[in-house]
Amino acid sequence: MGTTNKDEHKVELRNLIEKFESQTAEANNEHKAEVRKLNSRVEILTKEKELQKEQYESQIAELDSTIRGIEFRKSDPGNRQKRTGTLVETLKTS
Repeated sequence: MGTTNKDEHKVELRNLIEKFESQTAEANNEHKAEVRKLNSRVEILTKEKELQKEQYESQIAELDSTIRGIEFRKSDPGNRQKRTGTLVETLKTS
């Protein structure tokens, strides 16, 4: 009777070990899948960030060019003369 009881415990222990190993493998697979999913999301966000950075840099360059053009027109003596003449004409007609 002692041997049967001992054999039953061995079988029960083996079943518990198999169940544990199975659950551990499943949890490990789920973890790996989640890590792959998160890495993919990080890649997407990194690409979006780079794209936004390029768009902002382009907008800054465009605005900088516009500002330089305005500053050039302000500093151009011939342009200043034209603006002054236009201002005088505007005042005369008002």
